Amino acid sequence: MTAPPESTAARGAVLAPPPATTPAPEPGQAAPGPAGLAASSAAGTTRAPLPEFEAEHTGSFERFLVGTFVAVPLLAVFAAIPLLWGWGLGWHDAVIALAMYWISGLGVTVGFHRYFTHKSFKAKRPLRIALAICGNLAIEGPVLVWVADHRRHHKYSDKEGDPHSPWRFGDDWKALTKGLVFAHVGWLFDPNKTSLEKFCPDLLADSDIRKVSKSFPAAVAASPHLRQGGVRVAGQVEERGLAGDRILRRVLAQSASCRPHLRASWRAEGPARLERPGHLGIREAGLGL
Repeated sequence: MTAPPESTAARGAVLAPPPATTPAPEPGQAAPGPAGLAASSAAGTTRAPLPEFEAEHTGSFERFLVGTFVAVPLLAVFAAIPLLWGWGLGWHDAVIALAMYWISGLGVTVGFHRYFTHKSFKAKRPLRIALAICGNLAIEGPVLVWVADHRRHHKYSDKEGDPHSPWRFGDDWKALTKGLVFAHVGWLFDPNKTSLEKFCPDLLADSDIRKVSKSFPAAVAASPHLRQGGVRVAGQVEERGLAGDRILRRVLAQSASCRPHLRASWRAEGPARLERPGHLGIREAGLGL
């Protein structure tokens, strides 16, 4: 006797491959739903997040220059005031120092911090460039680097990733003492550079700010010549009969009257400017340039 012939459906069932099955989840792990499967299939096309640091570290020579610029001017001031007053150091140097302190101070506090970092108000192009240049004169670093470091500081305030946290080494008195030194000066020697692409892409897109930031070495090199030019101007003013103490009083009075006005303006209009910032020009900012 011969076996009955197999049907076509039976042969197809034998030859067909087994259906694909979803692997069972690990113990304690929920099975992925349709949304999870779609997300995992699209994960290969998701753009990786930008790194926190630049690929290139700061060099030893650059950190040496930072230490020089931090220590030498401070030591020079302490040595010059008692030794050279009346012997090459006089009222015109004091006026120049106060004027440059005011200009560079506004550049850092109003410019680098309130405007470029936090966008607390809107500024027209001339004022934006002036604030960046005045901030450069404070010799605290290029505007792009300063803003990137400060935005990273606010993202990780006193946590891992904060570029200058005093809690970096612990919370006992030895660690806090070490952290105090690190938060004020030591972090400047950290070879890791904050990523400009990640923390200030808006400023990288501004060609004016990029140019000012690249000109920071020139601002450092030009600062002694600014002092010499100021001395020559002060000498001409003195020859024309204007007493030095009168000019000094005027500079101090203007500085004292301007700062309370800025503080009062910020207290009254700061929250409103954060919501509806208005455009400021150079005169409105009180720089007098």
